[in-house]
Amino acid sequence: MRGLISHHLFSTQAGKTLQTDHNKPLIVAPGHDSLQQIGTPPLSDQDIGRIHAKTPLELWKFAYNGYFPQENITNPAMVEDPAKDPQYKEPAIDSIRAQKDEITELIQT
Repeated sequence: MRGLISHHLFSTQAGKTLQTDHNKPLIVAPGHDSLQQIGTPPLSDQDIGRIHAKTPLELWKFAYNGYFPQENITNPAMVEDPAKDPQYKEPAIDSIRAQKDEITELIQT
């Protein structure tokens, strides 16, 4: 690990160490791993029979989404005023924002 940090901080020669034991810190250089080397994801027999993955990436994507469910959220770029988006509610900030909006409205009139 010291060699890896030294490489990034001081531009020294990168080490050739490859550590793939999951009980130790993983050190895998770019291009030295693949989904075939990693193996199959931890899925139950029920899940494997239910999915129709054509590639190992699709199989891992299904396993990932099963473990970390994806939520449909509104696209912040599509919201006209992100301060009014319910996804970003902050009572303390919203009350201060309302006060500032009132002051701004009074000044403009």
